[in-house]
Amino acid sequence: MSMGKSFRVLEKVNPPSPYSILLEHRNKDESLLFESSAVAVLSSQEADSVKKQYTKLLDAHGCLGVLQINAGETSVLFLVMVTGCVSVGKIADSEIFRVTQTSFVSLRNQSSDEDRIGEVRKLLNSGTFYFSWSAGAVKSLDLSLCAQRRKYTTETDRRFF
Repeated sequence: MSMGKSFRVLEKVNPPSPYSILLEHRNKDESLLFESSAVAVLSSQEADSVKKQYTKLLDAHGCLGVLQINAGETSVLFLVMVTGCVSVGKIADSEIFRVTQTSFVSLRNQSSDEDRIGEVRKLLNSGTFYFSWSAGAVKSLDLSLCAQRRKYTTETDRRFF
């Protein structure tokens, strides 16, 4: 099964105003705004009202998060997006995808930042990273938990994990 691109990244380049990124998830009522080293959650109405100031940067299958790289006395932040993936199977109601391509969006819009993430990009695009996705109201499978830990209750003996 092919997974649609349900994330959209938009940017606003408007000097002297600060550079900002808007991350939309098409199935959610909220968007994230990254500006001046801060993150704000915008309702769909708020996002719609400011979206006309932004231009589309890319569409993606998923968001891996924000990567912080220390660069001397400052740190550089990147939004890491999954732009390529392949379905490798299904567990219960969750489809499992292999990450094949990622995009790194610098949250400060400096071209020199690209030099800092080459090795990380190679690692993430190597085909050894996976994520799961479920349609509808079903919660996605957490691939980082072993099956035993998912069944943990107050009666479970933690010594056997």
